Amino acid sequence: MPCRFDYHTHTRASFDGTASLAEMARAAVEAGLTEVAVTDHCDFGGQQPGAIDPLPPLEFDRISLPITLVRGAEIGQPHHEPEAAAAFLDSYRPEFTIGSLHNLRGQMDFYYMTYNSAEAARALVRDYVAELFELVRWGRFSVLGHLTYPVRYIPPELKADFAPHWADCEELFRKLIQKGIGIELNVSGLARPGQRPYPDLPLLRLYRQTGGEIVTIGSDAHSPQTIGQHIDDGLALLRQAGFRAVAGFSGGKLRFEPIE
Repeated sequence: MPCRFDYHTHTRASFDGTASLAEMARAAVEAGLTEVAVTDHCDFGGQQPGAIDPLPPLEFDRISLPITLVRGAEIGQPHHEPEAAAAFLDSYRPEFTIGSLHNLRGQMDFYYMTYNSAEAARALVRDYVAELFELVRWGRFSVLGHLTYPVRYIPPELKADFAPHWADCEELFRKLIQKGIGIELNVSGLARPGQRPYPDLPLLRLYRQTGGEIVTIGSDAHSPQTIGQHIDDGLALLRQAGFRAVAGFSGGKLRFEPIE
């Protein structure tokens, strides 16, 4: 039986979540998942509306279902407010953390932006890649979240892809590997027009060829209906990229589980 982890999920403790922890856990069991990381938003830089601190440990202790719940957090833009981000980690002490870049410094989340120009869209991707290096330098997280995030929202016809930044991505992977930080395969894009995960197969292969081993899979579910969605497709993509194991975190410690 394949290892069926979902390491990117949100409850209503996130500003954009819709369900309680218990509701998400029950849906995960119904979806056939064996382990779920609950990674509610904790964003910095003032760009996310109404971001809420993740759930307290007591909430996890109340769940009695045949599934492993990992107390995590998705930390957005921690390098924008490094002292506040460090204070959050020191107080909350999550078992697993996703480091994400949802918006460039002083700008809106890519979700809220309007894309009218191919030149402007390509400049945003360029600046996004450059700022990822700042995020990695800060470095207090387990995996880099949804690499290529802007592609989720930039219209395909503007052709703002990552091909011009291939060398930068390879260097970024080297820095992640040096720090013992992994990447996330975020499969939410497989349910969107274009059916493209973040990152896609070529970048997954580049990460593997660079020496990367640590990869988690996440649905980025914000509701019970989407938890576990496309996890099996993600496992298939990892196999295609040359991976034989998926990463998990128990008590904050990295472990690997065979994909097959």
